Amino acid sequence: MDAKSENLGRMRIILEITAWLTLMVLGRLALTLDLLPIREASVLCVILMSGLMIAAWYNFEGGRHPCFLFLVMLFVFQCGRLLGYFTGYPQDPLNIEVQVLIPYGVSRLSEGITLVLIAASAVCVYIPCRLSYRRVVFSAGPEQAWLRPLYILLAVTLPFSVYKSYTYLSYIRSHGGYMSIFTDSQAVLQSAGTPVRIVALVGTSVLLLLYLFERRRRYLALLLALFFFVSIMDLLIGLRGKFFVQILVFWFIWNLKTGKRFNLTPLFSSVAVISVLAVLVAGFRENRAVNLIGPIGFVSQQGVSINATEVAVEKRVLFDKHIGRYILGELRGAFVPNSDGFDSDLSLYLNPAAYSRGYGTASSYLADEYFIGGISGVVIASLIIGVVLSWLHNHSGSWMGAVLLLASLGSIVYMPRFGLFSPFSDTAKSLLGMGVAYVVIVLTTSGFDFLLHRGFVNEK
Repeated sequence: MDAKSENLGRMRIILEITAWLTLMVLGRLALTLDLLPIREASVLCVILMSGLMIAAWYNFEGGRHPCFLFLVMLFVFQCGRLLGYFTGYPQDPLNIEVQVLIPYGVSRLSEGITLVLIAASAVCVYIPCRLSYRRVVFSAGPEQAWLRPLYILLAVTLPFSVYKSYTYLSYIRSHGGYMSIFTDSQAVLQSAGTPVRIVALVGTSVLLLLYLFERRRRYLALLLALFFFVSIMDLLIGLRGKFFVQILVFWFIWNLKTGKRFNLTPLFSSVAVISVLAVLVAGFRENRAVNLIGPIGFVSQQGVSINATEVAVEKRVLFDKHIGRYILGELRGAFVPNSDGFDSDLSLYLNPAAYSRGYGTASSYLADEYFIGGISGVVIASLIIGVVLSWLHNHSGSWMGAVLLLASLGSIVYMPRFGLFSPFSDTAKSLLGMGVAYVVIVLTTSGFDFLLHRGFVNEK
């Protein structure tokens, strides 16, 4: 690319970013000056988010950047209900309905701030990614030498993963169903035992590493089959988010290795299939009949996470003094059961009786950011998220960078209904399992080389 073309490309990027920032600022001013009704502001928020997703798909070569997945999940979990202004379902998208017996509304100011937080965060995550984007493909490298010992380690450890999932499923189905995860979490964990859980973590980590490193299609098909075999029990338990996000991560990793893009037709078809499957799983886990809904209805249901952001804005003075406890709870949440997150306090606030029976609602990284620093906190923290996503993408061409991306991507893109600091603990847990696998590989490889050198084994 010559200097003139490069300068034109930079100018287009600057103009695009300026346009997004201008739209965000004008929307904020219109809401502040009471020039824009909430209904119209919600529609504009949906349009802006849709525009950002399209821009991310186009500018990142078919969505080949973590930012694309993040924006998609942000739209689903925080803007899904706003589609009601187009479809009529739900009729009052910004009413608080999660957990409560009688839906109620928050103030117009809180509704407006909520919309501003969503739009501002999306733009601020997108900007660093757009500025630093470059094409990255994870090509085969020295990690190919580890495939054989990884497969051996998988054969040893994966049965423990199957046993753990089966034990969890059996315990949960015999102790009240899905709600026992929340009412009796410690007993659920102990039903499998600590040694089994540790080895199972290594097994699932090895499976992920093999999918990342493997290049042969028939072996990839085998690994995907093993993943579905193990994960189907997690799905029957009711852990829908974990299952579907991992599918997206696998898809993204495939694109990273092959240089391919997210094709829109398969993507929308997958959403349709997932929406039906998710509703069926919800009925199974809660032992109730289900009414099948279309993809729009499914997205609207998932968008109930916007209620967490609304309550965080409306009742900030009630919750923000506990932000230190929320952060600590999120940092240890992947390792031990705890009720120190904003999601627990929110569920207790909305419906104490339901919370005591195990019912609860999810959180949102927007709530944590708002507690920390208001709108400015959301802007700064979202810019940092964008920088992190850019760093992960730009370093994913090496095996170490690709491993870090694999370990963290699922929890990061799930942040729109997760805590701001939860990805730290989830990534640490994934890296712990992968680190144990790496140590085992190094030790076994060194041992084999030692025996080979001494003549105890034949190289063939």
